[in-house]
Amino acid sequence: MPSIADATLKLAAKGELDAVLALLDRDPQPLDAQSGGHGRTLLWEAANKGRLPLVEALLARGADADLAGRYRHETFVLCKPLAVAVRNRKHGCAALLAPRTTDDVYTAAFLGELDAVRDHLERDASLLDAPQAADSVWAVTPLHHAVAGGHVALVEALLAAGARVAGHDALLLEMTRGERALVERLLDAGADPATARATWAVDLEDGLRERLFAAGCDPDATEWGGWPALVYVCRRPR
Repeated sequence: MPSIADATLKLAAKGELDAVLALLDRDPQPLDAQSGGHGRTLLWEAANKGRLPLVEALLARGADADLAGRYRHETFVLCKPLAVAVRNRKHGCAALLAPRTTDDVYTAAFLGELDAVRDHLERDASLLDAPQAADSVWAVTPLHHAVAGGHVALVEALLAAGARVAGHDALLLEMTRGERALVERLLDAGADPATARATWAVDLEDGLRERLFAAGCDPDATEWGGWPALVYVCRRPR
């Protein structure tokens, strides 16, 4: 799959209909080109921002609605354009994308569709711990998508079904964004506090933060750049 420049993707995010279509008239290759490592396409960017006329025009040109992308700070996991449109309440875009999007367990999990996830698992039980093939960065499962989407009931259901936590501990905990109910359920299911980054744990609610540090989260462990958490915490805006 060809890659696409960030500057071109920004045109779609801004809803620059004429500019994007002129670019595709000159060269149709960028229609389904994806950003390196994060998979975003013109359609994904337009759907994420609710640029309805551009979403409609890109779909009319045959844009692939199944190509998943992400901004790590927004979703963590790779999501299809439909998923980000629904998440961001871009209802017009979601209505256009829904009939063109293939149903899959990861999208259903990210959107908290408990019945749909159960249907997928009844048809294929191996999906419970199956890594998302499109993600070349992390080995993420439906549980990761449910956590990233913030769906406590679905997380509980997946854990009850035996979804694997071990080996995914640090990433799953960080994907909670510190939401207490999710953190507590992952810890109760065996997530190892010692794997958590201290710069993440320090921002948890009172009581939960202390639980993490008492259970093995190491404030002296080095993080990015080889420095311990205290260095990064002290450099934050006061």
